[in-house]
Amino acid sequence: MSNLPELALPEDLISDLLACTDEVIASLCGANEYVQGNNYAKNERVFALKLVSDEYRQEVYAQVLGKGRLYTGKLVFSPAQDPQLGCTCPRGGNCKHNAAVLIKLREQAQMQGAGDWRSLLNTFGAIVPKPNGQQDPSQLGIRFSFGTNTEIMPIIRRKGDKKFLPLSLSTLNDLQRGQYHQADISAGAVSALLDFLNFSQIRFRSNDYWQLNEIHPEMLEKLIACKRQNLVFLDINDQIIELSDYPALARLWIDQAENSSKDKGPLSVRLGFWQPCYEMQTGLIEILDYQVADLNGKLIYESTTRTLYPCVEQLPLAFLRKFEQQSILEIPENARKNFESEVATVLANVLTLSSHTEWSLPAPPQTRWGIGVTWLVSALTNKAIEIQLLWGIDEKHAQGYFPGNLPTEDEQRLQTKLAELRAKLPPIFSAAVRPYAKVQLALPTWLQLREELHRLVKSGEIFWRVDPQLLELELNEGEVQIALSPSFKPEMDWLDIAITVKVQGKEIPLKKILVALSAKQKYLIEGKQVISLSDPALEKLKDLIVESQQFNGIKSNEPLAGELKLSKAQIGIWEDLVELAENAPKNWGDFFPRLEENYQVPPLTANKDFTLRSYQRSGYVWLYQRAIQGLGGILADDMGLGKTLQMLTLIASLKQQKQLQDSSPVLVVAPTSVLGTWRSEAQRFYPELKVVVLANRSNELSKLEANIADADIVITSYAVARLDESLHEQITYSGLILDEAQAVKNPQTKLYRALKAIKANWCFAITGTPVENSVMDLWALLSLCVPNLLPKATFFRQVFVKAIEKEGDQDRLDQLLDRIHPYLLRRTKSEVALELPPKTEQVVRLELDPKHKKLYDSFLIREKQKILGMLGDIQDNRLAILSSLTRLRQLAIDPALLSADYEDIQSVKIDFLTSELETIQADGHKVLVFSQFTSFLQRVAKALENRGISFDYLDGATRKRPEVIEHFKQSDTTAFLISLKAGGTGLTLTEADYVYLVDPWWNPAAEAQAVDRAHRIGQDKKVHVYRLISAGTIEEKVVELQERKQSIITSVVEGAKDLAKQGTLSASDIENLLSD
Repeated sequence: MSNLPELALPEDLISDLLACTDEVIASLCGANEYVQGNNYAKNERVFALKLVSDEYRQEVYAQVLGKGRLYTGKLVFSPAQDPQLGCTCPRGGNCKHNAAVLIKLREQAQMQGAGDWRSLLNTFGAIVPKPNGQQDPSQLGIRFSFGTNTEIMPIIRRKGDKKFLPLSLSTLNDLQRGQYHQADISAGAVSALLDFLNFSQIRFRSNDYWQLNEIHPEMLEKLIACKRQNLVFLDINDQIIELSDYPALARLWIDQAENSSKDKGPLSVRLGFWQPCYEMQTGLIEILDYQVADLNGKLIYESTTRTLYPCVEQLPLAFLRKFEQQSILEIPENARKNFESEVATVLANVLTLSSHTEWSLPAPPQTRWGIGVTWLVSALTNKAIEIQLLWGIDEKHAQGYFPGNLPTEDEQRLQTKLAELRAKLPPIFSAAVRPYAKVQLALPTWLQLREELHRLVKSGEIFWRVDPQLLELELNEGEVQIALSPSFKPEMDWLDIAITVKVQGKEIPLKKILVALSAKQKYLIEGKQVISLSDPALEKLKDLIVESQQFNGIKSNEPLAGELKLSKAQIGIWEDLVELAENAPKNWGDFFPRLEENYQVPPLTANKDFTLRSYQRSGYVWLYQRAIQGLGGILADDMGLGKTLQMLTLIASLKQQKQLQDSSPVLVVAPTSVLGTWRSEAQRFYPELKVVVLANRSNELSKLEANIADADIVITSYAVARLDESLHEQITYSGLILDEAQAVKNPQTKLYRALKAIKANWCFAITGTPVENSVMDLWALLSLCVPNLLPKATFFRQVFVKAIEKEGDQDRLDQLLDRIHPYLLRRTKSEVALELPPKTEQVVRLELDPKHKKLYDSFLIREKQKILGMLGDIQDNRLAILSSLTRLRQLAIDPALLSADYEDIQSVKIDFLTSELETIQADGHKVLVFSQFTSFLQRVAKALENRGISFDYLDGATRKRPEVIEHFKQSDTTAFLISLKAGGTGLTLTEADYVYLVDPWWNPAAEAQAVDRAHRIGQDKKVHVYRLISAGTIEEKVVELQERKQSIITSVVEGAKDLAKQGTLSASDIENLLSD
């Protein structure tokens, strides 16, 4: 909506204006000026019009808002002449301001031209006033209350009334719904009032006033619209308020005090508003006794004339408040210089500065170059700084250098100085002394170059704008000293360790160092010192604290503590701390003496029937030292080295020394297949031990307690332990032994949770393969045996598993080995069983029969396409993928495993195996044949029957398992067909010296366990191992996967350095299995 008053234009002026086409205006003012003036007109920057006319000419005065200033234009129209255009702008006339006025005047002329409905009134003479006594019409209005907050009240005077009354909420609602009908209130008046209320963002109050909370930018236009719809504006005394069509201009008067010179003495500052006179020579009329009429400084109110004026400058409210009611601000002499340079020079850009005295704004000093130095906010974590070339009179009035923003008169002089400056600045600053440049520097670099830059500042050649802190800081790159102060808590079995850090003798709060390192900062600011955090010892210390806090209930996102709490199991962290510390704290064994390597284990009463081998004796000592301290560990000796005997020796020794807790038994949990082995081994070596085997559920606690009363060893299976979980967790055992512990490597299972709930003074896991697929297998076992050794699973997976298996991080592997070394005992047969005969292993690749090969290739194409399509969501499709891979593996072994329709296709593996066994039988040897598929073992058995080769058979469904095993051991049977799952662990079959693995398994550890049924203590013959592989099939890829997994097992369990990067069956593994 236009802010302009509507002029009543004479007909001859209308004709002249209609003749002012766009081309005419462009010729009068200039093409560019026309374009700019047209924009001014569209954006309503023409604020006022006034027409003065006589019989010779018409003069139009107008105000146009330019760039922050209001200019007055004068347009003179005379008969038979072009318009004469004048303006108060620097151009003086024929300018963009004149063009804007001509365009707005032409719009009014078009509206008032012949044929326009507005010209109808011109046909009337004087309007006859209404007869006396006729009632006043209804009228809407707004009552204003000016004060700290401007308040308004919608009002209404009904027909025949003399007074305006508040517009009630119900009436207002009727107006909003269009349901209030009063014949003499126009719809335009209602609409204008509602628009104003809506755009003013007001709040209704109980006293009928509405408080202006925030002034919408279009509020003034809505108020003008109310005026044009004949709404009346009243003050609180019901006196009419005028809304001026013309904006007020602000002017700041700055005057010298009496008897002071032009350059010295105090100043007085007063803000005034003026309404322009439109005869250009007469100047301004001052608006007296004004007050701010709203929150945003868009209106001022003069109470003397009761007039509201819009403000051109729209000054900040706080600024206006300082000068209300003609207030004068006094500037003392000692502040005058700062006021002039810091305040007045800035205000001159937004206000006209005037003076009644000789005061004038001092000429600004010459601009010059400077350097800005600030913290780089986007890189605070590394405490970087940013430097930038500046120009200005000094550091307080400077800005960045960009082409075109230098004053024209300064451009050449400053460019010359810039060339000289480049030669004097340190080279590292040269990149910053050019347009747009912002150069980042490390904090130490700044500190090293600061003095050189300061020299140029002191000489006056440049100025600098520097964060004060950057001028005070000093770099401290001294030696880091770490000291430990351990304090043992015997009642809690914890060691509290206070840590202090000093850099060049100055103690630095450890918490600050940890926070800085966690934020990847390279430096720490402490007081006025910049402490370098580059010493690797600090990062190592932070990692140790992060690791240790996982055991103390501290979440990974919580701030790091400045001290450690270590349990007796965490000797690895302690040893790492000692390496970092300057002082020499006590040895770990000083706090936990039974953990010392030279701790004297009580002698075991000699058993005349057998003698422990030397490595078994040292294994027993290792077990005893940990058990007596209430710890545990993993006995991970190679298969066949007598792990069961070492554990039985431990139990017997603890019984002799009366160290079984409250005479409670030791619970042994093992696979069902080896329960009998534990009983027989105990009876053979330590018959004094009372053994109870729980092969079935106890169901009731009383029954369980009765069964194990007076027992030294209670032996049960994993299945029964899981089913009797609620019973076992109510009993405290002296110890817990988990045999073939790879069975509990998954912490998500019910079995793992059931074993975790059992209370025992110590716990040992027995397994020759503590790592089968992933380093997480090791975490699962140690979390049962030594609960406070390794951090929580999520942290361990992120920090150790990912680094070791995916990234090949040797440092992380070394750190893990250091942690687990005291709690994992691993000896291989090649190290300790020197008398054990050698073992030879050979991979035999067999070419498929042509019909078999053709069938396999066609099946592979179909399954490969199906599997690759499911790899996008491997978790949801895992079962389907493994099912397809299993079918491929079965087809590679024997087509008949898929369907009886393929029985006519001969299996090359059966042919090879039967031929080999015929020769072996003739030579009098015994053979173990392992397969994962019982269906294939059954087909092998049928083939052996046809060839007359003797054999025994064992799988998960075999009923009389001990009898079958004993028959093979005692008879002259040649072959023992065994499913890998049923007989891969817990058996001693040293009677056999040939082992055939007829199909490869994903897990090389499972195959190694199967081989060690024969290659173990007691074997006196060389063992021959053959792995049968169908060439050109998935089996070759399985062997490659085994090799990668075996590298991880070797790295972690045996500390080898050849680190693999794959540990689990990933999407990449599956793609490799299907590759050509």
